[in-house]
Amino acid sequence: MDGIIDKIQEEKSIRIHLEHIESKPIHLFEKFPKTIVEALMCNQFIKTPAITLKDDRKTTTTWQGLVEAAFQCAYCLIDIKHKHPTLDEKAVLLCMNNCHEVFEIAYGCFLCGIIPLFVSPRTPKEDIKTIIEESKVIACFFDYHQKNKFEEINKEIPLVMILVGAKMTSNEKIIPYLNWVRIKEENAAVKQEKETEIETVIESTKPEDICEVAFVPSEVGGLKGVIWTHNNIISECCYMNNIFNFQEKEKYVSSFLNSFFFERIMSLYLALLFRFHVFISTPEMLKKNANPFFFLCLRIRPTIFLGVPRVYEKIIDKIQPKKGGINDWAMKNAISGISNAQTGGHKQRGYGLAMHILRKKLRKIGLSRTRLFLNCVSPLSSDLMNSLCGCGICVYDGLCLPETTGFCTINRFNTFLPNTLGTPINEEVKVEIDEGKVVVRGPTVACGYTDHSLNGNFTETSVVTGFTGHFQNEKNGDFLVTEKPTTPLIIAITGEYTYPIPIEERLKTITTVTNALVVGKNQKYVGALIFTNPQEVVKELKEKAPLKECIGKDPFYGNFVKLQIEKINASLPRCSKIKRFIVLLEGEPIGDIDDEKRQSLIEKYEHQIDLLFKPTN
Repeated sequence: MDGIIDKIQEEKSIRIHLEHIESKPIHLFEKFPKTIVEALMCNQFIKTPAITLKDDRKTTTTWQGLVEAAFQCAYCLIDIKHKHPTLDEKAVLLCMNNCHEVFEIAYGCFLCGIIPLFVSPRTPKEDIKTIIEESKVIACFFDYHQKNKFEEINKEIPLVMILVGAKMTSNEKIIPYLNWVRIKEENAAVKQEKETEIETVIESTKPEDICEVAFVPSEVGGLKGVIWTHNNIISECCYMNNIFNFQEKEKYVSSFLNSFFFERIMSLYLALLFRFHVFISTPEMLKKNANPFFFLCLRIRPTIFLGVPRVYEKIIDKIQPKKGGINDWAMKNAISGISNAQTGGHKQRGYGLAMHILRKKLRKIGLSRTRLFLNCVSPLSSDLMNSLCGCGICVYDGLCLPETTGFCTINRFNTFLPNTLGTPINEEVKVEIDEGKVVVRGPTVACGYTDHSLNGNFTETSVVTGFTGHFQNEKNGDFLVTEKPTTPLIIAITGEYTYPIPIEERLKTITTVTNALVVGKNQKYVGALIFTNPQEVVKELKEKAPLKECIGKDPFYGNFVKLQIEKINASLPRCSKIKRFIVLLEGEPIGDIDDEKRQSLIEKYEHQIDLLFKPTN
C-alpha cells in the first residue's frame, strides 16, 4: 500500500527532470552534479528534512517539498521575466533576514535562468539603488524590516516589489509574497510553455554559466558584486566534502545573514548537495549573551558549526571552566592534546579523561555532538584558539574569501597547525606568494566583478587576495600565514569588513575637520579620531566657538560633529557606521595617511583609541 501511495505522490510531483535521473531518490556521490540546477533535480524525490524554522518541527520542509516550492516560484518568476524581453541577462535582488523563502526564491531563480543578487539588509538605500540600476534587476524581494527602504526606492525606480513574510500590505505597489507565489489558474497551454522553458534552462545550464552574485564591501566604498559560476560553487563544495566527508544526516544551524557569502555556501549549496537538515535561526539570537542561540543548539544538537571570532568568544564566556583543581589540569591537557590529536601524534596520558570533563560543559549549550567547528573571514587569535582548545573545542581556521567562493586554504585533521590558515583546500587550488601578496588560482576563483566584463579582473582564474603573507613549511604541508591587508582594512571581531579610506574622505568633508583616522580592528564597532582645525571651528560656530584648549571637550562642538557624522552614517552599512569618536586638535599637518603613517598614528594615539572602545557603564 505504501508503495502505491509513493508512486501516486511521485506522479503528482514535478514532471521535469534530466534524462539520466529516474523517478527515485539519487544516492549521494553516484553522479556528482555539475550544476546547482542538476543538484536540485537530484533532490526532487528526497523526503528527508531540508529546512526547519528554529526548532519548530511544524515548519519542517522536506527536500521534495522545497524543490516543488522552488518550481512554483520559478513559474511566477517567468511571468516577470517575460515583461523584459530586451534584457539578455535578468536578475532579482534578495535583501532580507534568514527565512525559508530565501531558499525557494534562490532555487527558483536557478530553474528559470535568472541570476539572484544577494544584498545585506544592512545595506544603505543609495547602494541598493545603484545595484538595481547597474545589474538589470527585474524584481526585488525583501522582508518587513526593509519595507520602508524599498517603498522609497520604488518611488524612484518602478519595479516589481515583493514583500516576504506578510499576508497583506497597505501599499498597493508592494506585493505580499504569499499572494504572488500562490498557484494561479492557468490554461494547460500556458503551463506547458512554462514547463518547457524550465526544462530548457535545466538542460542548457552549463558549469561555466553565472549562478549568483555576492555583494561585498568595496575598497573604494559602497559594494562590489562578485560573480560566481556553477562550477565555482560546485568545486568549493566538492573540495570541502573531500576533506570533511559530509553525511546526509548532518544538522546545521544557519545563524548568519543569508547575504553573508559563506552562509550561502553552507546552507544553500552544501546543504543541497549533501542533504543537510538546515535549522534557520536569526542573527539577533547571537546578540549579547546569545542565550536564545545556545538554547536552540541544545534542542537541535548540530553536527556542523560555523562561526567568526566574536561567536567563539561567546562560547568561551558560556562554558570556560572555573580555574583551579581538576579544571586547570583538564584545560592544560586539552590545549596540548588537541594539537597532537589533530596532527596524528601521540595523545598524552589523561587526554581522554580531560576531554570527558570539558565535554560536560559543551553538553549544556548543545555542542557536544558537533564534529566540525569552522571559523571564517577573520582569523582566530592565538589566545582565542588556546582558550577554545582549553574548552575542548578544535576549530578549523582558513582563508575564506568571496573571490574564492569560500575557503581556499584550511586546517583539517592530520594537516593542522595552530595560528595558521592551513594548506590549500585541494591540489587544483594553487596558493602562491607573488611579491609578498597572496595569490590564488584554480576552479574556486570567482569569474569577476559585475562592473567589469567576465574575467576582466581575474586573469586566468587567479585573484590577488588583498593580503600579504608567507608559508610556514612543515612536514605535512606548507601552511599559510597572512600578515596584513595590502589596502587599509578593518576586520571587526564579528568578521565584517570595513575599508577606512572612503569613510575618512567623507569625514574630511566636515568643514572643521582636517583629517580623520577610522579604527576598529578586532572590535565590535568602528570608531574615529577627528582632527580639528581651531580656526575653522571659529569660522563655523562664530560666537559659540569654544576656546582652543576646550575644543576637545566642548559639548556644543561635540554635538555639531556628532550631527555631521550621523549624516555620513546614514549612507554607510551598519558595520561601518561610526559609533564613537574623539575630537583632537591637529598639531602639525597630517596630510594624506599612507600605510606607514596610519600605523604610526595608531601607535601615537593608542590611549585615545583605547578610550573609544572602553565599555561604558
